[in-house]
Amino acid sequence: MSSVDFVEYVYLLKLVRGVLLAKSAVGDDVKNWLRRAIRWRPVGVGGRTRKVLRRSGFSSKSVLSLVYAFQSHRDISSLLEGAGLCGELAEALVLSSTYVVPLVILDIEALDELVRRRLIVSSVRSDVRVKDRMVKLHLRISEYSMKDNFYDLIMRARDAIIGGRLDAELQHRKNFCERDLKRYWRINRGKGRPVVVYIDPLRALRKKVDDLKEILSASREAALGLGICVGVVIPNMLTGEEKKVSNG
Repeated sequence: MSSVDFVEYVYLLKLVRGVLLAKSAVGDDVKNWLRRAIRWRPVGVGGRTRKVLRRSGFSSKSVLSLVYAFQSHRDISSLLEGAGLCGELAEALVLSSTYVVPLVILDIEALDELVRRRLIVSSVRSDVRVKDRMVKLHLRISEYSMKDNFYDLIMRARDAIIGGRLDAELQHRKNFCERDLKRYWRINRGKGRPVVVYIDPLRALRKKVDDLKEILSASREAALGLGICVGVVIPNMLTGEEKKVSNG
């Protein structure tokens, strides 16, 4: 589990451009893509996923170990685990939200758990292989999806949880995700595999809302962990026949 260190958090905040997520062994094609992708753009990883990467035979100086900024962020991660999420996923969701960068999903097993837990609100689908330059472009676009409305979303979520209006807020967040899909017109073919997914961790916490309310009431900064996470599904981007996708 990641440690809590605000000073190190501030140092890492402007460096990382994504949070890696893997639940099981990472395939060679994904590892090769990752080596190409992080030469000039460092990414971050929590302690749980780092162990998975080590077991998969992957290491790089461009993969930086992330920390929680506050104890309340660690508490939210523990709540997600208590709601049934695996440790890798709970940790990565909170880190993605608090660093305000997308999830870089490296294995289908992690995606499958998100589907089983019904945490995916909306998705972009493609039935063709996405070229490296387009993957990189959409990693940047997904970062804009995370950042552009982040403050409004987390503050609304905090107020809704404290005020007992979580269900209505979940619908508002779903509507937001569906509107935001238009950013991905270059690769959204409306069929095939999910390549970009919008994930709302609050969906997993409906039965933990009293505990979450207590955390938020005691710690305003806990709201940083309530963002909608955008995940780029690398195995699905690299799968299928490569066809021309417009970047106009």
